[in-house]
Amino acid sequence: MPEKKKQESTSPFKGNLVGVSLVAVALFAIYQYLYPGSFASQPEVPAPAPAPAFDFDLSSELEALCPVYPAVRSSDFEKDRPILERILNDPSFRITSAEKLSKAVQIDTQVFDEQLDVAEDPEVWTKFIKFHEYLEATFPSVYSHLKVDKINTYGLIFTWEGTDPSLKPLMFLAHQDVVPVQKDTLQDWSYPPFEGRIADDRVWGRGSADCKSLLIALLETVEMLVDEGYVPKRGVILSFGFDEEASGTYGAHNMSKFLLEKYGPDSIALILDEGEAVSYVDKKKSTLVAKIATQEKGYLDLEVALTTVGGHSSVPPKHTAIGLISKLVTHIEDNPLEPEISTRNPLVQFSNCLGAAGALRDDFKTALVAYSKNPSNNIVKQGVIKGISKIAFFFGSLITTTQATDLIFGGEKINALPESARVVINHRVDVERNSAQIIDRLVNFHVVPLAKEHGFKVTYSDYGSDKVETVYEPEGIESLGEFHVSPFSRVWEPAPESPSNDNVWSIISGTTRTIFEEFVDPSAKLIASPYMMPGNTDTRHYWPLTKNIYRYIPGIVDIYKAKVHSVDESTEVDAHLQVIAFYHEFIKIASEWEL
Repeated sequence: MPEKKKQESTSPFKGNLVGVSLVAVALFAIYQYLYPGSFASQPEVPAPAPAPAFDFDLSSELEALCPVYPAVRSSDFEKDRPILERILNDPSFRITSAEKLSKAVQIDTQVFDEQLDVAEDPEVWTKFIKFHEYLEATFPSVYSHLKVDKINTYGLIFTWEGTDPSLKPLMFLAHQDVVPVQKDTLQDWSYPPFEGRIADDRVWGRGSADCKSLLIALLETVEMLVDEGYVPKRGVILSFGFDEEASGTYGAHNMSKFLLEKYGPDSIALILDEGEAVSYVDKKKSTLVAKIATQEKGYLDLEVALTTVGGHSSVPPKHTAIGLISKLVTHIEDNPLEPEISTRNPLVQFSNCLGAAGALRDDFKTALVAYSKNPSNNIVKQGVIKGISKIAFFFGSLITTTQATDLIFGGEKINALPESARVVINHRVDVERNSAQIIDRLVNFHVVPLAKEHGFKVTYSDYGSDKVETVYEPEGIESLGEFHVSPFSRVWEPAPESPSNDNVWSIISGTTRTIFEEFVDPSAKLIASPYMMPGNTDTRHYWPLTKNIYRYIPGIVDIYKAKVHSVDESTEVDAHLQVIAFYHEFIKIASEWEL
C-alpha cells in the first residue's frame, strides 16, 4: 500500500483576524452541512455558543476570489457594431450560416479507435477528401488568402500571416472527425444523423456540436474578416485535426510537431479549442458565467494480465484466472479514490465565482472563503468537496481520479480452465494527482495483496517498454502464476494549469463580456471563471507551444440538449452565431494587446 503523506498539525485559529472569524463560523456550519440533523438528533447536547461577530463581508471576500475583468473592445468596435448585429440578429445571415454547418454535418467523417495510420490504410481515410472539397468551395477567401498546409494528408493548418512578425501568433483548434453512430440507435434519432436537418432553431446531426460547429464558425469568421479587407497585426493559425476522437495520434500529434519545428517552443500567444461554454447561473437569468477550462484531467489505461496453469474444468482450483481477475475488479470498484482539491483547483475557483454571483448556499460560501484562508483545515476542505459535488451530478468525478473497468478477457473453451485472463481499467486522473501515484496504488494496494493471498508473482512494465520489473515474489514457495501490470496505451498526465490572471485571460473574458452584455443579453452581467474540462482534447499535443491553453466555446450552450456523442446530437443556431461574433471581435482585440 502506498505510503501516506504525513499531514502537518495545523490550528484553525492561525492566520489573520478574518481567517479566524471565517474558520470559527465555517467549522460549525460545515459540520451541519456534512452531518445534517446531527445536533437536532441529540437534544441533550447543548447547542454551541454563537461564533463571535467579526467585521468581514462574505460577498466581498468571494468577489476578491473571483475577480471580474472589464469588457474590452477593439479599436474598430464602433465600425464593427453593425457587423456584429448582423451576425447575431439578421435572419438572412442566420439561415446562410446554419446551412453551412448543416452541409458540413452531412459529410460523414466518423473515425474509429482501431483505424490504422493514413499510410498503412489510406482507403479508410478518403472520406475526408469530400470534406476538404466542401470547405474549399464554401470558404474561397480563406483558401486564397491563407497558407494551407496538409499534415499527414488530412490535417489542415491555415496560416494567416500578421503584419508584425515579432508578435506571437494566435492559434485556434477544432477537429474534422466525429464519433461513430451506433447502428442499433439509428431508429432513435429524431432526424438521420448525417442529414444535417435544421429544425427548432437547431442544426441536428453527428458532429453538429462536436466539433463541426466550432470549425465552421472559425472559417466563417476568417472568411468575413478577409472579405472586409482586414489584415491582422498578429498572425492567426487554424489547426484542424482529423482523429481527435481517437486521441489525435495521427492528426494533432503530427501537426504539433510540424508547428513546433516551424515556430519553436513557447512561440504561440494562446491556444483556444473546444470546451465548456457560457450558461446562466440563476433562474432569473441575471448572471451568465463563461466556463473557460484552464485544465483537463489526465488519461491512464492500466492492464492487469494474469497467467497461471490450466487444466480440465472438472478439477478446478478454488479460483480460476477469471475468478481471480474478478476478485481484483471487485476490490478496485469497492475502493474508489477519494476526491482531492487545492485552492488552485479549477472547480474550487469556479465555485468561488458561483458564490460571488450569489448562486450558492451561505454555508457553502462560508466554507469556500474559510478554505481560501486556511486550506490545511481538513473539516473545511471536506465541506468544500461536498459542496462542489452537489453543484452538478458529474462534479464529484471531476475532483477525483475515476476508475472504470471497461475491458475484460479470459477463457477459450467451456471445459478448459483459462490459462490467462486480463482486465483493462480506464483512469481519468484528477489534476491534484499524477499517473505514477495511480499506478502505484493499483499495484501495491490492489494487485500485490491479492497475489500474496494466492501465491502469485507481480511484475510491471512501462508502456512500450521491454523492461520488466519484479514488484513482488512469493518467498519459500514456487509462484503459481503471475500478475503483470502495464499501461494499455500512452499515458497522459493532467494538463498544466493555464493562467487566469494575465492579459490573455483579460481579453478572453473581456471579449466575452462585450459580446454577451452588449448584444446577446444586455440585462445580464457576465463573469468568467476557470473550469475543468471533463474529457481530453487535442490541446494535449500542443503543450510545448504555449502555457496559455484554454478550452472554451463562447456561446450559450445547454449541454443536456446538445447530447454530445449521443443520439440526437444538435447545436443551437444562436450559440453558433455567438461563436462567430466572439471570434470576429477577439482576433482584432488580440492584435492590439501585448500578450
